[in-house]
Order: sequence, then structure tokens, then C-alpha cells
Amino acid sequence: MATAGSGVWKTVDGGQVWTCVSDSIHLTSVGAVAVAPSRPETVYAGAPSGLYRSNDGGGRWDLVALEGRSVSSIVIDPRNADIVLAASADKGIERSTDGGKNWKSALPDEKTGGVWLVFDPDNPKNVYAGTRTISVGGRGGGGGGGRGAAPVLTPATDSQIYRSTDEGNTWKKTSPTGLPGGNFGTIALAVAPGTKGKRVYDYVAQGIFRSDDAGEHWDRA
Repeated sequence: MATAGSGVWKTVDGGQVWTCVSDSIHLTSVGAVAVAPSRPETVYAGAPSGLYRSNDGGGRWDLVALEGRSVSSIVIDPRNADIVLAASADKGIERSTDGGKNWKSALPDEKTGGVWLVFDPDNPKNVYAGTRTISVGGRGGGGGGGRGAAPVLTPATDSQIYRSTDEGNTWKKTSPTGLPGGNFGTIALAVAPGTKGKRVYDYVAQGIFRSDDAGEHWDRA
């Protein structure tokens, strides 16, 4: 469990007792945490100082990517723990295919920051990303957004939803048709199971919107 003020906590008895497992690296504010479904001892945690990985269930942590950048969302392939994507509002989306040893920038636009990531629960090749334009001086400028942070209000034309059908290797913008004008606020996304990745929910400041065609059209839910 990630917390905004006391790091990463772990339970091994269904939530009866919790233990902080991030004291060794002095993590306090944690914006995201993800456990590899196929390898539960592999855990990633996103903090304002970067992306950390533990290979022993939180016993030891290493800084593996996005050093000095705030990480707001992490997804791990449920079948292959070596494939990881991490979103940073001031650095975009980083992708690793070798368990976090090497990383590369995934989004095509260097001025786009990542806010939210979500897999299609039936097929991890389908990935959606909530993004916004980095506010100051390209990558390395902005900040904020994502889980555990106050909403960042940016023009609707600056907030985008990207879709990938090859597990984050390439990305295409979805259509804003039907989404509200004005300010989006922070984007949060969810994909409905059993829809082949086509039914997507987008939670924004103005409410919840739904697409049944992989982001080509949106209606208020």
C-alpha cells in the first residue's frame, strides 16, 4: 500500500497487521505502488524522487528510473514481470522490457507528461495513458497530477488520452469527441473487462465519461 506521508506498507495476513517496508530508503510520500502478479516479490514504488524497485517484497529497494522525477502511476504486465511502464507528469512515460534494468521513453511527444496508466485486464497489449502537456520548459518542467496529488487543471486541448495496442511500444492519441471543454483536471482511467479493451472510463473534474469504441467517442456515464 502506498501512502502520501509514511511510505510503503505491507501485510501478509489479509490486512490485519501492516509493516512499513520503505524506511531503509527514507521514502515518505509515495504516489504509486505496483506488485507483479506473476512474481509477487517484485514491487515498484513511485515517489517524488523517482521509481524504486524491490525484488524481495520490500526488503531492499533500488532507484531504477526517473531519478528526481515524481512518479504517479505504474503498471506491470500480469503475465511477464519484466515489462513495466511508469508515468511521470514531468517526464512522460518510461518503459522497460527487462525487469527495470533499462528504460526508454515511450510517448512520441517530448512535451507530454504521463498522469495515469491502465492495462486492459483481458489483454495487456492494450494500454491507455492519461497525459497532459508539461507546463514549463519541456520535460523536466512541470509536476503534479496522478494519485495522491491535487488535481492539475489544464486546458482540454492539452489533456490527452493515448492508446497502445503493443504494450506501450507505440502510441496513438484517442479522440476528444464528447469529452468536456474547459479544464479536464487530473485524468483517471479504467478499462472494463470482457470488452476487448474497447470500453474505457475516464474520470475528470466534470464527472465520469465512457467510451465503447476504444476512445473514438465519449459520453457522460
